[in-house]
Amino acid sequence: MSDKQNTNDETNALLERLEKLAFQKSHYQMVAEVLLNLAEIQGLENLAVNSVLTIMNFLGGTNVQLYYYLADEWYFCDIATSPRLEKRILDPDVLSVIESGNLLERENQDQQKMDSGSSTDECEQSKDWYFPLNYKNKIIGVLVMKGVLVEYTHSVRNEISTIVSFLTQSLNQEINSSTLMQDAYSRLSEKSFQLEREMEEKSREQLKFRQTIDSSFDGFWIVDTTGRFLDVNQAYCDLTGYTKKEILQMSIADLEVNEDGEDTARHIDKIKAQGRERFESIHRKKNGDIFEVEVNASYSADEDSFYVFIKDLRNIKALEIEKHKLEQFQNQRSKMESIGRLAGGIAHDLNNLLTPIIGYSELLLMDLENDEEPLKKVDSILQASLSAKDIIRQLLAFSRKQELEYNYISLNDILLKFEKLLARTIREDISLNISLTKASTEILADKGQIEQVILNLIVNAQDSMTGIPDGKISVKTETAVLSRAAGAELNYLPEGEYVLLSIEDNGSGIDKRIQENIFEPFFSTKGELGTGLGLATVLGIVNQHGGTIVLNSTPGKGSMFTVYLPLKTQKCTAASTANQIDLSGQKEKTILLCEDNDLVLKMTEAMLISLGFTVLTANSPSRALTLCRESKQIDLLLTDIIMPEVNGIELCCEIRSILPHIRVLFMSGYLDDTLPQLDIENLKGSYIQKPFTLNVLSQKIKELLETTDTAE
Repeated sequence: MSDKQNTNDETNALLERLEKLAFQKSHYQMVAEVLLNLAEIQGLENLAVNSVLTIMNFLGGTNVQLYYYLADEWYFCDIATSPRLEKRILDPDVLSVIESGNLLERENQDQQKMDSGSSTDECEQSKDWYFPLNYKNKIIGVLVMKGVLVEYTHSVRNEISTIVSFLTQSLNQEINSSTLMQDAYSRLSEKSFQLEREMEEKSREQLKFRQTIDSSFDGFWIVDTTGRFLDVNQAYCDLTGYTKKEILQMSIADLEVNEDGEDTARHIDKIKAQGRERFESIHRKKNGDIFEVEVNASYSADEDSFYVFIKDLRNIKALEIEKHKLEQFQNQRSKMESIGRLAGGIAHDLNNLLTPIIGYSELLLMDLENDEEPLKKVDSILQASLSAKDIIRQLLAFSRKQELEYNYISLNDILLKFEKLLARTIREDISLNISLTKASTEILADKGQIEQVILNLIVNAQDSMTGIPDGKISVKTETAVLSRAAGAELNYLPEGEYVLLSIEDNGSGIDKRIQENIFEPFFSTKGELGTGLGLATVLGIVNQHGGTIVLNSTPGKGSMFTVYLPLKTQKCTAASTANQIDLSGQKEKTILLCEDNDLVLKMTEAMLISLGFTVLTANSPSRALTLCRESKQIDLLLTDIIMPEVNGIELCCEIRSILPHIRVLFMSGYLDDTLPQLDIENLKGSYIQKPFTLNVLSQKIKELLETTDTAE
């Protein structure tokens, strides 16, 4: 070989070597530039997008794709697609690389011309590369390069490993950063959501608490540890008369009556130490008035403040007083009703005893017309019996079991007609002043009972001024309209219009202890001179008329009794008043007398015989029925109402079945709610109360015998 040939060969070898060096330099520069570009990218999304673009520009290929694994999900991006969540990877080659972790090289599947039989000259050959991004034996991504020309295959195979390794590290770093940020964001979001929920819940609780406090009838404070007000509700503002703005500029000491600033500070320290306390105190209003309160304070360590509830004790104590008063009223009412039933029963028995005494006394007076000495003695017996009868009437008035004759009468008229009698009743050293209202004082009442009330109160007023010079008794009438609340204060009278009768004296007054018992039966301050029935009788009469009586008295300054009576109330059934009837022409009549009390039976028989009647006596209802069947000539039945076998009403009905036209006169020791008074009227009968006099009995009988209206 010639020297020239050798020289050419060496030159060609050198040029080839230089060309290779230039190619390697170019590729090293390219790799360096790729790595530099990748190193400058920050953020996972930027890294994914820009790494695809950079690798495609420098290494070639028609399409570069990147799959990466983040937070248990696969993401995908290419030159045209931003990173998106890949719910399902469809490319089997990508799945193969993920499972095996090995590099995968394939002929490009998009070479349609090659598949259709085109020559290699018409189409350049290309390949698809699948590079696993493996970090510490864990696949974190797959880099896909599709359509890489075969002429670049050598360079890709030689240089991509460095780029893939750097990309793997960068991708792992960004994935970790993103994961940490996502975890932090997730925790922050959860915490934020929890805080938001807690704030909403607290806001709802605060709103509910505020609504509860604002709607409360009790006062409420929030105060700090120095006693300054932080908050106050409207209820406490209403209690004190201050505005909320005014109270928030004050401290507890400004409202507390019992404590000054130092006392309040010590009290605050005590409550703070023990946590809570309940106590009673006195607060001051804006106008200077004071009122009693119950304070319930609790300390909140979290807020270093006090929650204080204020309860106004005025209404509570008023309710307690009202409850106690009602209980006393009910107890007094029950006691009076029990004693009333006892008094009614006693009066009934006494009337049965007085009936023969009065009756026989009148018969003896008729027999002793010319014997003066025995006449005086019998008359004394009769007068004593009549006095006893008046006491029994008091018992009946107290027990509300006497028969009253109700009529519309003017209280002013009663006082005017009664004035002279009252003036003669009281002592000469006592002046009587009567002041009458010009308004109507018409009431529905029994005139005699009202007169008894007036007389009793006048006499009591006179007795209270014994030894007092210049005694004065003032009698006054007026009218008033009572509300429900005012009526409740007056022994629970119904609301409406009332006539007031006031009797006032300037006597010795009545002690408080005595006032509590003064209307009780058999209670007397007159010793042996009093029966204790006077004011009890007055109370019974007034109550029976639908009213009440009130006492106001101060020891040493006199007393005033005020009687309340309903103005123009509904009419009650009035008892009929017997007229004087001539006794002539009735002595041939026959009377059937039925009475289970032998004394009353014999006395009444004697009275009827003295009047000239034929009398058939029966000590039982069965005996009376037998006499009716045996004798058809009975004109009148005189019967007791309460008897052991059947009552007088039932006996009347049975006798009427035998003698339809017989007249009936019922008698009893007292009228009770159990006595069927309406049946007495429906049976066209009449009634006489024991004890009765001979004159009253004769009037009743003659009235019945001479009437033409008989039972059907």
